Amino acid sequence: MEINLEHYKLFYNVAKCGSFSKAAEQLYISQPAITQSIKKLEEGLGGTLFYRNTKGISLTEEGKNLYNFIEESIETLDNAQERFQQYKNLEKGKIVIKGSDTVIEQILEKPLSKFINDYPNIKIDILKGGHTDTLKDLSEGKIDMAILNLPVSYEYKNIQIIEICKSEFIFIMSKEYQENNKVKIDKIEDLTKYELIAPRKGTKYRELLDSLYNTEKDYKYEIMSESLQKKLAKENIGIAFITKDKVKEELEKGEFIEIKIKDKMADLPIGIGTLKNEAMNFATKRLIEYIRDEVKTC
Repeated sequence: MEINLEHYKLFYNVAKCGSFSKAAEQLYISQPAITQSIKKLEEGLGGTLFYRNTKGISLTEEGKNLYNFIEESIETLDNAQERFQQYKNLEKGKIVIKGSDTVIEQILEKPLSKFINDYPNIKIDILKGGHTDTLKDLSEGKIDMAILNLPVSYEYKNIQIIEICKSEFIFIMSKEYQENNKVKIDKIEDLTKYELIAPRKGTKYRELLDSLYNTEKDYKYEIMSESLQKKLAKENIGIAFITKDKVKEELEKGEFIEIKIKDKMADLPIGIGTLKNEAMNFATKRLIEYIRDEVKTC
């Protein structure tokens, strides 16, 4: 006999309720539909499952035996379906995110707080890694989301990368540094006269800086942390190459001066890598919506 799980589930509910009509009411199914399903199950099994009389129904010996066998399995299945709905409704779930600290902070600072407030039962795990191992982990399903400086090359066919924003980079200095060093800059080459607080070699940020000079340079201060770059610039150590959004508040207050260089633009796209849509979990899909809504610039 070909097993029809729905017939067994209806049999289980009728036996548990002790009534066709009560089971129909509980399951929002018509009583004739349940009766027909039980009849087909009995025909398939080749035996009677219920005694039917004017007082109602009761299980036959064979019916009791079948009920005892399937009770635990049906309840386990119902629990599994309920758990799946909890994941779908974002009452449960987990998102594992990986990338460099800098881009993760840039992208997630606003949307993640809002997401956590709206969905407090979702577990968030954030890992640090370079783009090569991050993309590998994503392809293998070890993480749910990669946050990356673009462009990146990859050969994995089961992932997709979405550009979220462009991170604008600028040169900044403190007013005191400008006055103490009589800073005058008209073109990119003029920067070489002063101490530059540069991103670490081998990073996308450094590649971007080198592209402005059209050559690779060595710097006295090579620091990846933008927070530390900003701190050193505040202490008049030198000129920092940093994302504009990171120093927006200080620029508005006049604590930093943006150095304008004619005809020189510096921006770096930031994107999100995920498994293709059919493989993404519910929580990851929702967080991406939050990121799209919240991240206008980065």
